[in-house]
Amino acid sequence: MSAINTFFCKAILAIFLLIAGNSYAATITANVRALGFVGSPGLPSPDSVNWNFSASGGAATLTFELAGYNTLDGWNNCCTDIFTLSVNGNSTIVGSYCFGGVGCGGGRDLTLSSPASTSVMVNTPASQTIDFTVPINLINGANTITFAYQSPNSYNGGVYGNLTHLAGYQGLSDEGWGINSASVTTTPIPAAIWLTGSALVGLGFFSAASRGSQS
Repeated sequence: MSAINTFFCKAILAIFLLIAGNSYAATITANVRALGFVGSPGLPSPDSVNWNFSASGGAATLTFELAGYNTLDGWNNCCTDIFTLSVNGNSTIVGSYCFGGVGCGGGRDLTLSSPASTSVMVNTPASQTIDFTVPINLINGANTITFAYQSPNSYNGGVYGNLTHLAGYQGLSDEGWGINSASVTTTPIPAAIWLTGSALVGLGFFSAASRGSQS
């Protein structure tokens, strides 16, 4: 093998190793105040807000804090309110959580559907907040995460199961909601994948160079 071929092979391997060493997670944070997500008396129910951002496609983790104001009701306690999180139009989390409503506790905080490995941390009643950590999949380019609430006044069926306490929306003087914070962290490509790719490319160059020197 010539010295030139050896140099180029080493250069290719060095480039791949450099890429592998710089593969890291990227975090995108929502400006919730600019988007109008946060602050009492909050948003009405039904209502929804969209967070639009650009990202590389692939696996990611969404973390956000849901806030309830006044007496936003939980599952089957007087006047059930339903929260829905959607990612690019796909329903990801559906749940009902009690933020100071009548009879909070005793199963009033209920996640009806969510991806595996979702974490839901209900904070102290005084804070009226819940922290979520959710595995999601992004598309390459423009993405939209939708936070939504509804206060049904009739039976919905489906994921709502045996929902019986339906009073509809009671006004911002009684209940509201918002998002205190939201961020998405993309999952980096494991370095092992880059190393495997660099090894394969290197072997290909060495093989080609070896054949060339024998001809």
